[in-house]
Amino acid sequence: MKNKKNKKWYLYWVTSDGYEDCFVVAQNAQAAKSLEFETNGFEWGMVKAERVIEVPERYDKIENYLWIRWSRVNAPEQAKIPNIHKRAYYARHWLLEKLGARWRTIDGKDQMLLLDKVYAHDENGESYTYNIGARALIEDLNEHINFDFNNYSTFEDGVEKILYEMMGIATKECHEIEFYFSNSFVFAVSENQKKKYNTINDFIKGWSKKTLGNLISSIEESFEIKEEWKICIKGFIEMRNQFIHGLTTKERYDINDEWGRRELINFLAIFLNYCEPVKEIAESCFIFSIYFANDKLIDKKENKIPLEETEDVKGKLALFNEIFILKS
Repeated sequence: MKNKKNKKWYLYWVTSDGYEDCFVVAQNAQAAKSLEFETNGFEWGMVKAERVIEVPERYDKIENYLWIRWSRVNAPEQAKIPNIHKRAYYARHWLLEKLGARWRTIDGKDQMLLLDKVYAHDENGESYTYNIGARALIEDLNEHINFDFNNYSTFEDGVEKILYEMMGIATKECHEIEFYFSNSFVFAVSENQKKKYNTINDFIKGWSKKTLGNLISSIEESFEIKEEWKICIKGFIEMRNQFIHGLTTKERYDINDEWGRRELINFLAIFLNYCEPVKEIAESCFIFSIYFANDKLIDKKENKIPLEETEDVKGKLALFNEIFILKS
């Protein structure tokens, strides 16, 4: 085919059955889909093409020159056509590398990274993708991070600053959540807890030594937790344990590696989204404990714990009653 003057070429990620998904260089999505449609015989409706990045002209010229050189041997008549340009073609390793792709193997699986999107295959050979780094933040619009998500180049210059900010916020959230749970003495009502602690202070001192997982297990001695909230809390605990216990030394999240740092940003974006509802739950437990103490444990008005009945406090009390059901 003849190349139209100044017509740009793009890299597309073309998906079909999940096993033949591939990168194609074409002038538009229709041409990229056509290559897979004609080559592998997929139904047109099952083929999708997602534009990834523009291919610089110098790289496209190299690829076209290699194709013309091949044509001189294998299709000489074709090679004689003036200004000939090959049709849509499959992107080769050298081109992907020039466009910024990187490769690695994690848990025995090969992965490729390009513009903060990871392209990989599962144990069955089916392809999948996921976003990391700036793309993960753009997709999630995580409200904990004060960052102009539309300015990708700014992010590129400050990936470490954003990462360390997120790590600091995640650490603070963990500390606050554990503080609220460990000081929620309303959970001392179970017979088992009553045997262990004589006073509220004894209870708080004892609970401060428990792991977060053990705190939740102890809570379940006296309260049923609504299933959807229990899943949320346990998801938080699982990610919290990974974060606290050496996540940055794991190969996938290696903080000394650029790819690892971007994976870590993705992990933290998800984790901070877990933190938000769990912190609400933990705070509701703490506020309900104060309300319970003022109502049931403290007789003298001057000894009651200050607790303003704001809309936020009322909402937290309602949340506690919604999530935790006292066992008979």
